[in-house]
Amino acid sequence: MCPKDTWSIIPYNINFICVVLPLVLKSGTSITCDTIDDQNLRIQDSLKVAKGC
Repeated sequence: MCPKDTWSIIPYNINFICVVLPLVLKSGTSITCDTIDDQNLRIQDSLKVAKGC
């Protein structure tokens, strides 16, 4: 969502996909453009935190 309640479509790197990532500082998720490798790393990191490792 952009300012003034409008949406914007922005071209992105061909290696990026639309992914849902866990938030770092609070519970929840965020939708963003990212690589699959970074998505997997962030999910693995969040699982470690959730398990108390």
